[in-house]
Amino acid sequence: RVGDFDIVGPLGKGTFGVVLEGRTTNSGQWWSVKQDRVAIKTLEKKRCCRSPARTKLTLNEMKMHKLLMGTASGEHSNLVHVRDMMQSHTHVYVVMSMGACDLTQYTNTTRKRNFLHQTRADKEICKGVLKGLETMHSYFKAAHMDVKMENVLIK
Repeated sequence: RVGDFDIVGPLGKGTFGVVLEGRTTNSGQWWSVKQDRVAIKTLEKKRCCRSPARTKLTLNEMKMHKLLMGTASGEHSNLVHVRDMMQSHTHVYVVMSMGACDLTQYTNTTRKRNFLHQTRADKEICKGVLKGLETMHSYFKAAHMDVKMENVLIK
């Protein structure tokens, strides 16, 4: 359990920690609302702060997450919505809205679909990724340092 979120299981692993699937609960009852699925990025403090360079990277990422928390979720629709941040003695937790799937999962399940339809969808996904990166660059003055298919979430 992390804050008000129950851990469902792992979603992925990164350099400094893991990403877990979580769900909000209401008096111990699972909510059936899809929006209550969240991704919880779990960063181990001892791994993030082994060197001044790693500490700086981690602090910059946390700064970005705090900026995203201060914006309305619809304001930057091509960026993940950060719902909460918290920490323990050993970890930092970033709670984010969760997409239906990531780009790797999406491409694996849509390869057999109509080519023309898929090409249009691919263009929309590319436009969304580029809009998100442009927003990070122009609005937040930041560059995404880990662009990969697993970090592109599909609604």
